[in-house]
Amino acid sequence: MTEHETDNTDVPVCPHCGEEDHDWWDGLEPKNDSDEWECECHSCGKTYIVSMCVTTTFSSRGGE
Repeated sequence: MTEHETDNTDVPVCPHCGEEDHDWWDGLEPKNDSDEWECECHSCGKTYIVSMCVTTTFSSRGGE
């Protein structure tokens, strides 16, 4: 069990030290829902697995 909140976050969070990776997409190929990849934490240097879960929302407005 980790002491850092790592589920359903806005950005990947290192489960080892809690560092938030706000630039997670830098240098990565495009990712899709359910994709997983290995990251190395820029803070502690340890690796961890990231799982992407995409949520889609819609907005509508009246037309002419």
